[in-house]
Amino acid sequence: MSNPDQDVRQPESLNPGTCSRSPESDSVEPATCEQGSRRSPRIRVRQWTFRLIAIAIPFAVLALVEASLRWSGVGESCALVIRSPHSADVLPFQFNAHSDQAYIAGRNLAGPETRRFDLPRPDDIYRIVVVGASTVQGFPYESSIAFPRQMEILLKHQASSVLPGRDVEVLNAGIVSINSFALVDVVRQVVGTQPDLIVLYAGHNEFYGPGGPSSNATRISGSLFPFLIRVRRQRLFQLLADFGNSESAQSERTLIESLPKELEIPIDGQVFRQGEANFRTNLQKILKITSDAGVPVLLTTVASNLRNQSPIRSIEPTFDVRGSRRKWQQFTNAATAAMKGKQWGRALQEVENAENAAAETAQTAWWKANCLLELGETERASESFVRARDLDGCRFRAPSSFQQISQKLAASGDYPNVTFLDVVPEMRRHATDGIPGDSLFLEHVHYTLHGHRVLATILSKAVVEKVLLKDWQPNSVPSNADLDRLLGIIPQDELAGLSIALETLKTAPLNGAVDVDRHIDRIVSRVKESFFALSVEDQNAFSRLTSEAMVSNLLPNLASSFAASKDWDAAIDVFRKSLVRNPTSVSAHLNLAHLLIQRGQQQEVGEILRRAQQLAPEDPQVADLLQLGQASKNSANVPVKESGTVPVSR
Repeated sequence: MSNPDQDVRQPESLNPGTCSRSPESDSVEPATCEQGSRRSPRIRVRQWTFRLIAIAIPFAVLALVEASLRWSGVGESCALVIRSPHSADVLPFQFNAHSDQAYIAGRNLAGPETRRFDLPRPDDIYRIVVVGASTVQGFPYESSIAFPRQMEILLKHQASSVLPGRDVEVLNAGIVSINSFALVDVVRQVVGTQPDLIVLYAGHNEFYGPGGPSSNATRISGSLFPFLIRVRRQRLFQLLADFGNSESAQSERTLIESLPKELEIPIDGQVFRQGEANFRTNLQKILKITSDAGVPVLLTTVASNLRNQSPIRSIEPTFDVRGSRRKWQQFTNAATAAMKGKQWGRALQEVENAENAAAETAQTAWWKANCLLELGETERASESFVRARDLDGCRFRAPSSFQQISQKLAASGDYPNVTFLDVVPEMRRHATDGIPGDSLFLEHVHYTLHGHRVLATILSKAVVEKVLLKDWQPNSVPSNADLDRLLGIIPQDELAGLSIALETLKTAPLNGAVDVDRHIDRIVSRVKESFFALSVEDQNAFSRLTSEAMVSNLLPNLASSFAASKDWDAAIDVFRKSLVRNPTSVSAHLNLAHLLIQRGQQQEVGEILRRAQQLAPEDPQVADLLQLGQASKNSANVPVKESGTVPVSR
């Protein structure tokens, strides 16, 4: 037993920095106490210092490597806004053609338009920036004739009455294949261009674009996509990506083939709901960015081809009742036979029988729409076309719910800077029978030139009436012929668009659409009509172009094709139109000047080259052509290049 007179002592902690007691004695050992109290804090500081240094060293090395790569010119800047090349004082800024690399690494997405502009924005300029994906960028046409540029011309004609003392400038920030994840980043940078208005036209790529819930473009969660964008902008990442980028079959596939991870996304499934949630959340971020910056936004819905684009992937219904699959198949077979025989009433009945035997599908909704249209019931047909689009398992076209999401956000009152425009009913008013089809669209979502013009008019009118609160002046609208002239449009533009649309329809997954053969036949017929309307010389020059040449720099490539056959007048005429389209493009000036010098047509070369020198004072090509032009002017025999080729500046 313990002695009750003995002191009861609690055990002491022996943590670092406390005084220790000898086990044989109750006395404190002063040396040990003093040493622990003095050394332990220093030891801890030293330990944490070493740890922090160890952590910081790799980051410092990475920062040094990144700085060295930038200084050495390795890689590309992926910022949206950059200084124009060759240190120009005139319009010294432009959108960066390489900015798309931040969203899908290793693929050229096309866009934004590299047209030049001033910063800070001049007071006498009303600047609009249009943001979106391929329909904004203009695919398959050049951006210089897409609806944003058409808006600029239309609004310039309205400016004297609605914006006295100011000119209108519309910049095209569209990038092919991006969705709302990338658009948050794009809009954040667009705010820096000091726009008076941002037009947001987006929604088609939400499922398959980078960060989308069924996209092969990004292997990480959409919530981490902003971090991935920052990583991809680093030169070290670009260098490593170049080393690891092999020429695989995947890289050779088109974006429309390679981006979708899943082609059957049901309208009531988790992936669909995730796409809706992403679209809503990212729109909120975009509107918050613009609201905080005090930049007005025209938020629009997006239209798509309903009448002449059948569902790309119809999801077969599930069958809960024994024998219902057999009945459903019988009804669908009977409907198909009736439609082939143009027995539309009977076909409609068989389609409805199929829907009663199982759930409605995109295919049966499409058949029903066509039967109703043939029977003259256009309103019901329109509803069924919309339903067929919404049930399409391949999500290349924005569903109706996106239209409602945009409208609700604009009406919420949280974003006073937002003006809402529902483009869908507006486009219906310009469509045959009120159902958008091939007069407006080339295939599923991309506009014809007529479609671009209709959309440009709708948006321009909305800017005047809804944003500026002025009256639209119909008498100030240029004629179609005048608009074509001001844009430099030629018949080959429409032919090129149709030719690319034909290739798109023959490419997976669009080649698996319900009525793809009928769609292809319609496009083939239009291609033939457009091609044979050209002169023989124009046909020959166009036939020499590749698909890539049609999409990228159609006019310079076409002019070079004319020059190859020594049709110099046609080549010069096309180069002139290229300069009309791209008045701030140095290459457009150089191409025209080079051919004029070769042909001895010196009258306007001086002015063209002076303008080119203003745009790119340090460009050696400009200096070379100035010398060549002066030498040719002083020579009695102007040299004419007989090879029939003209170097096309890009």
